[in-house]
Amino acid sequence: MTEQTLAEHYEGTDELRAGLQTLFGEAQLGIKAILHELDPRLWNREDLCEALRAALLRHDRFEARLCVLDPTGTRRANPRLTELADRMPSRLSMRAADRQDAELAEHFVLVDDHHYLRRPTPVLDRWLSHIVPPNEAPRLAAVFDGVWERADLHPDLRPMHL
Repeated sequence: MTEQTLAEHYEGTDELRAGLQTLFGEAQLGIKAILHELDPRLWNREDLCEALRAALLRHDRFEARLCVLDPTGTRRANPRLTELADRMPSRLSMRAADRQDAELAEHFVLVDDHHYLRRPTPVLDRWLSHIVPPNEAPRLAAVFDGVWERADLHPDLRPMHL
């Protein structure tokens, strides 16, 4: 079977939100994401934030790390997500990608290091969801870890102490 036959396609915001909710509902270990921005049509929705909150509470060591290439306006546009991050800073972390990663072609959400959504091109609002082949999982984790290590806090992503 090719990747194409295993993949599900998500076109548009509503389909992507449903796909993310499903993945968050099945997540057991953690979530790693590299995203261009945190689109409020997704990340400020109560249903998606509730699915993320449930995932964060599922296991003691569960952690979600979101690395954003353009974080400007995130706090203002996504109050539900940023409030969740403020309430659970040890479980949900957000950082701004370093300038050298700003042109990164790969945007993806990796769940439990084995299932992921990826956006083949940043221009299209289309995502593919599939199981990560065993040889691809370490590469994706390494890409994320490198971007995360170079990333920094941004005023719109910094947790506010409640």
